[in-house]
Amino acid sequence: MELPAALARIAAETRIAQLDVFDHGAAGTQKLGDATLFASDASPESALVGLELARAIAPSLIETAQVRLLGCNTGE
Repeated sequence: MELPAALARIAAETRIAQLDVFDHGAAGTQKLGDATLFASDASPESALVGLELARAIAPSLIETAQVRLLGCNTGE
């Protein structure tokens, strides 16, 4: 099973208050292993890579959940 699919499976089974994703990053990109979890060029017209994963995880987050993407240069 690919890592994003495994993360979605775990999220479906658990209520999450804090989710820390710590792995490699680059400007606008968060990776987990070799898989790109999320990527954006910050343009509202561009599709978000990982939108399906975000939608799969969202129902498992409690209302006040914190999601932190921790990777080098992810926020640039």
